[in-house]
Amino acid sequence: LLRSLRLILDDDNTGLILGCQPAAANPLSGSWERLCSSPFEKSIDNWKKYYRPIETEELGQTTATAARIGKPVSRDKVMREIVVSGGAMVTANEHDLNEGTAICAKDGYEVCPQTGAAAAGVKEAVQRGLIKRGETVFIVSTATGLKFTEPLARNAKFEMIESPDRKTETVAKILGL
Repeated sequence: LLRSLRLILDDDNTGLILGCQPAAANPLSGSWERLCSSPFEKSIDNWKKYYRPIETEELGQTTATAARIGKPVSRDKVMREIVVSGGAMVTANEHDLNEGTAICAKDGYEVCPQTGAAAAGVKEAVQRGLIKRGETVFIVSTATGLKFTEPLARNAKFEMIESPDRKTETVAKILGL
């Protein structure tokens, strides 16, 4: 889950952490949202009052399968880093998560769906005013999209052609060479 933490630099170049989880598995970002809508101070102890793990059977489906965790073991570390840095948590909806992955791919970066969730989280944070336009943002991607070919193929704007075999001559024929 720490890989879904994203570093944002404020005016003093002090790192602020933006955590992002997919809507299908968002015990941390969901509880953060409840804390933010309460009158309580944003502290780890207050956040824990709103935190509720999500049971496996309650988890929804998401392209970001590696982030589909209802009881993150790093919960306390994430809470500490968000609160201490003065950062925030957001939830990425599935459409924006897939769009983030596709936009990265369009620019030549084959990223994992979890990184797509981070891109969606940045978009959400900008819309909410948590990140101001023009600020420097770093998204940490820890996995290549080549490990997650099904979402890439599903979101591709081209037709997949299956080869009956792996012979060079067959592939060349398919490519019209």
